[in-house]
Amino acid sequence: MDQLNRLAQVNRQNRRQLSDRQAEELTADEAAAYLGIKRSSLYTYVSRGWVRGVRRSGHRGRLYPLAELERFERARQEGGLDNSLGSGLPNPDLLGRSAEWPQAGQSQPSSEFTAVLGLQVEALAEQLWTGVRPDEPSLWVARGLGLVPVDIAGALPVGALPLDCLPLAISSLATRDPDRFGAPLEADLYRGRRLCLRLAALLGMSTDISRCSTALKADSLAGVLLHALESKDSPPRRAFVDTALGLAALQPAGRPDEVVALAAASGTDLYSAVLAGVALLSSPEGSGACGRVRALLAECEAEGGAGRAVSARFRRGEDIPGFGERGAGEREAAATGAGLLAALRGFPEADAALDPLGELVDFMEDSGRGRVRLPLVLVGLELALGLPRGSAEALLALGRVVPWVGLVLRGHRRG
Repeated sequence: MDQLNRLAQVNRQNRRQLSDRQAEELTADEAAAYLGIKRSSLYTYVSRGWVRGVRRSGHRGRLYPLAELERFERARQEGGLDNSLGSGLPNPDLLGRSAEWPQAGQSQPSSEFTAVLGLQVEALAEQLWTGVRPDEPSLWVARGLGLVPVDIAGALPVGALPLDCLPLAISSLATRDPDRFGAPLEADLYRGRRLCLRLAALLGMSTDISRCSTALKADSLAGVLLHALESKDSPPRRAFVDTALGLAALQPAGRPDEVVALAAASGTDLYSAVLAGVALLSSPEGSGACGRVRALLAECEAEGGAGRAVSARFRRGEDIPGFGERGAGEREAAATGAGLLAALRGFPEADAALDPLGELVDFMEDSGRGRVRLPLVLVGLELALGLPRGSAEALLALGRVVPWVGLVLRGHRRG
């Protein structure tokens, strides 16, 4: 209690030094003085999500509301700072404005189309990692790939899928990062952003190795991925990829998440924890579900239509991959990507690529026998954008890397 009284007295003295104009929102220097800490310490607390600043027109940096500083000081004295951290795993509320996604057949201007499809995945990642959603678009930077693709691409077999590149890339990046153990939080945050960008670029090893370096020059994670996979780049396409990555980040993966959390709690480095998650994600219920959806689409074509193929499966008592049980709440339905699939079906550039999948979805909907699940939506994205076969699995894995980085950051903070 003596310490609390002493700090309160220091804070009152610091506040008396501020003018009335500054009393409600303080600059970084003033906020640090108010709390009795260094400015660098204040920025550390901000990066951890413990202190939140705001941006105002006419000010170059963030301002810190007095009420926010008082809340932080109370939490610091009561030992409640750790409870204010995000777990690194997603909250369903982060799904954003999924109800506003355009339905099939609706045409939207590119700018509006991009806005309604949800968060830029970088902003979602920053919110998961620090607890604070950026006020401005997040610009991630990676200075180089961190390796020479030709040095490792030879280990990939002919016909390798994009997902096959990730374990090889993660292992190689780890051995080339001498500072991956015991790095400060700010360095780990940068390492997480850089890892996501590099992994997206290195997916190009499965198609055209020369595209890896050029892809990294794109100014967003979605842009890097589109360039790496030899796809056309445009605002609507980036919006689709952003939303798909966000949905993959927000939908728990079960056992892979548990393994990454365990690895993070044990203090392992970022690369090893993410590598463990990617390895476990290739299960029948993980990325393997995308392959089962493709197999079902091929079966529908061979049987002469979705109705015949699905009816035959039901008679044999087999499940229908890509669909789940009905009756889930609206939020859970949004999390599966039903809105994204509807938007893809209305995307003019998709042409007839989605017709077989659309026939399957319509038949299941008319039968009242299920609702779409994320693997089917990701396969739909692969078809609609003309991405290489296997891109759906890579999108799922890359999206899961986002919360896994959050788990590792949390483990390092606790350590």
